[in-house]
Amino acid sequence: MATADEIRLIRSQLGLFPDAETPVSLDEYQQFTTKTDKNKRPGVAGLGFVLLGLFGEVGSLLSELKKKQRDRDSYVAYRDAVIEEFGDVLWYFANAALRANLSLSAIAKLVPADLANWEYHGREGASTFVDLQTTKAEFSGPRSTMRVERRLLALAGKVGQLMENFSNKKFKLNRDALSANLVEIFRALIAAADDADVSLEEAACRNIAKASAAGP
Repeated sequence: MATADEIRLIRSQLGLFPDAETPVSLDEYQQFTTKTDKNKRPGVAGLGFVLLGLFGEVGSLLSELKKKQRDRDSYVAYRDAVIEEFGDVLWYFANAALRANLSLSAIAKLVPADLANWEYHGREGASTFVDLQTTKAEFSGPRSTMRVERRLLALAGKVGQLMENFSNKKFKLNRDALSANLVEIFRALIAAADDADVSLEEAACRNIAKASAAGP
């Protein structure tokens, strides 16, 4: 896992954030995606392309998991690959929400609203990635268990549902429906990160460094 000093160094070198000492906030990360967005279609007009990217990155997460489950001892690149893929998922998700004029912090406020099927472990009114995962000070993952697989499959299903609704133009006159889909995806993403024992803060910081150099 990246140390606190390494994360501060990444942020200070990029010069993108006002305070390199504080955790990355959800909304500053979301605004960061505009600096590395190569999609020439603005706003909602470019949303379809972003959703394809989101679905593809979730698929890549599942692919990395299956590689590890198949070759547990020999696949030594699993940790870095999974954290990178979580970061890419965050980039596309944040960019999709931004194109729909929905802030990550607003979506995060709705994440703990429904606890029927999942116990949310973060802080209500979360404003940073750290707030979303408050039960752990350190992360030793990523894990490659069947529980993680189920979480990632659930995440893929939520993204697939969003794409289907977008394709059927269900969001054209109903922004609340789009917001509801995004909340479900964010909830599933946090749950997957929790069970995989992956820090979303680290994934976001690594994505900042990667995207600044080459784009997601």
